[in-house]
Amino acid sequence: MQRQLKQFHSGVLILVSWMLFSIFQFILTTQSQFQQGIELYQQGDYQKAELAFREAIDRDHDHADAYYYLGLTLSQQGQFGQAVAAYRQSLAFTSTDVEPYSVYYQLGNTLQELDQQDEAIKAYEKVIELHPTHPATYTQLAALRYERDNFSGAIAAARKAIELKPNNAEALVTLGAALADQGQLGEASTQLNRAIELEPHSALAHNNLGTVLIRQNQLDQGVEKFQRAIELDPSLSLAYSNLGLMLAQQQKPDEALAKAEKAVELDSESPKSYFALGVVLMLQKDADKAIPELRQAIDLKYHYAAAHFALGLALYAQAEKQEGITHLKQARGLAKAQGNVDLMQQVDQALQELRA
Repeated sequence: MQRQLKQFHSGVLILVSWMLFSIFQFILTTQSQFQQGIELYQQGDYQKAELAFREAIDRDHDHADAYYYLGLTLSQQGQFGQAVAAYRQSLAFTSTDVEPYSVYYQLGNTLQELDQQDEAIKAYEKVIELHPTHPATYTQLAALRYERDNFSGAIAAARKAIELKPNNAEALVTLGAALADQGQLGEASTQLNRAIELEPHSALAHNNLGTVLIRQNQLDQGVEKFQRAIELDPSLSLAYSNLGLMLAQQQKPDEALAKAEKAVELDSESPKSYFALGVVLMLQKDADKAIPELRQAIDLKYHYAAAHFALGLALYAQAEKQEGITHLKQARGLAKAQGNVDLMQQVDQALQELRA
């Protein structure tokens, strides 16, 4: 009997040892696939890296880090929808090496690529909750808020980004633009000049400084900045839009129209492109053609106060007075909410003159 028990215990030990060895081999194989994926990712071989990470996940469905790196790999291949899914899967499990804030940050970046701005903002706010001193997140959040005409929020986030990383040219560019839209032209100019000192080849910094100079009645210098922005980045539709607007005011209709149409050609999804084209057409006394362009700008960005203002004037000029006044009032309400005092004053003046 004792001999049988010894044999039984011996068999159990062998079975347990075999099971432990199998589990160990499984872990080693999974980790081997994962490490191979990281090496391939670092080498820029994203397709093979993707396969390696997927094999690691097939072996361990709870491998948070593999999902995270799979998301990075998919993003590099432009597969943003799948990347978002991978990041969300990573967050559902416990990571051994990757901090959750890093996953949320990459999730936010990828959601921006999909133009899901509200979700991107939520992801960035989660990063700040987990890691309140992450400058890149404040930089991204500032830019997103600015795009949504939340100028006060953009200024707050940009200032925090600069506090955490003083030589943050990208945040300085956003800060300068938001300050300008709130009428703080002096500080806006200071911040944008500082951005150019740090990044002399930043086309957006030159463009934004151009808009400040125009509003300071330094017209020639402003035009030079728009031209410099185009030299630095010939695909920057914003600079073509601004240059077109200035050329129209300088009574150069053909050049102005060419620049405004170029802006639309470069970025047919940009509300500023259609706004500029609409205004150029208005200045050429062609309200019939201007109105559809301005409507398109508002379709792309409903809270675009300046577009509502221009459309209101164009409609009023075409005897569509009631709708024109409606858009002018919308422009004023939006400008007030955005803290754009200059535009509010322009709308008030226009309404007074129309009612006189």
